[in-house]
Amino acid sequence: MHSGLPTDIALVGDARASLEWLLSEMGLHARVRHDIPDPRGGTDVDEVAAVRDARYAGSAARDARWIPYLRAIRAVLADDAVITSDSAQCCYYGALPHLPLGPAGRYLHPTGFGTLGYALPAALGAKVACPERQVVALSGDGGLQFTVQELATAAQLRLPLPVVVFDNGGYGEIRDEMAARGDRPTAVDLAPVDLPALARAYGGQGTRVCHPDELALALTEALRTPGPTLIAVPEETP
Repeated sequence: MHSGLPTDIALVGDARASLEWLLSEMGLHARVRHDIPDPRGGTDVDEVAAVRDARYAGSAARDARWIPYLRAIRAVLADDAVITSDSAQCCYYGALPHLPLGPAGRYLHPTGFGTLGYALPAALGAKVACPERQVVALSGDGGLQFTVQELATAAQLRLPLPVVVFDNGGYGEIRDEMAARGDRPTAVDLAPVDLPALARAYGGQGTRVCHPDELALALTEALRTPGPTLIAVPEETP
């Protein structure tokens, strides 16, 4: 119920039901319309936009290498799309703050556990549970290879499942931490793997893109192609 800090009062429950109950106990009523003015001035939409802009500005420079590709992904996906992400820089630095989803969408991320290899099996589960919805897995090359064999399962199921992999040739977060400490990066660089070819070997499709427009086209095609399509995006490491 807590991560890093003790919890004075721990609540477990459905978010909507729990918040409605809390508001009721406090004698308050939720402002569900976006055009109702906030007592402090402005509207709900204004406040949310201001918070989003501040968060974006604070990390835009750090995350610049991923943002154009994430915008391309968002432009292709439906409002109720499901995105699963790995414990990867492109996800916790890139997608979490820079890939907005509406109320109907879902973003599944292994927060707090550093779970490498989560994205692909989570996407499989989501697609099996909701075959009518678009499901996309986001991963790094290091994390993907913890569970890459699940491409075989995806190929057998023949459900459209794009897997977008930002390839930085290893474990980028650990590499960066070592460099920041002044250490020589050790055991963080992986031998090059032809990931699109690996996906094809498992019975799926695979391609490599080097521009956001190429990613948008590849993702559009992958969403209507039975089985998994691995889309590799070579990443320039800073």
